Amino acid sequence: MSREGRRHPAPLVIVAAILVGLGIAFGTGLYVVPRYELATTCDTCGGERGVVKAETIWFLRPGLKIPFISSDGGLLIRYKEAGHSLFERIRLVMECRASVRERTILHLPYLRLLYRLSAEGRSPVKYDEAF
Repeated sequence: MSREGRRHPAPLVIVAAILVGLGIAFGTGLYVVPRYELATTCDTCGGERGVVKAETIWFLRPGLKIPFISSDGGLLIRYKEAGHSLFERIRLVMECRASVRERTILHLPYLRLLYRLSAEGRSPVKYDEAF
């Protein structure tokens, strides 16, 4: 077979890679959960002291109106800017967190950089600014 008769797979591979990348970017997201100390125990706590494990959750995003990289703090800031009351912001974040947990693909280690990207550069300790 001559060289002119062969098909080059490179354009097909490039198109497939672009489609997979777009599917991941638009169809999934990352939700960053910093370490929390709670007064009571819960389902997501590590141990009996009521400490939520710090982690990054890769989840399916269709139907959720949240950014690709999200966190509780980032959503609180976003909902405050939208003019929601304090209780409404907390309710929306809790609903979002429950939806993310239902759509989890993979649990990853906590990544501080991703948290700061989602929360406009703020650290998890400065939640009072979001209220």
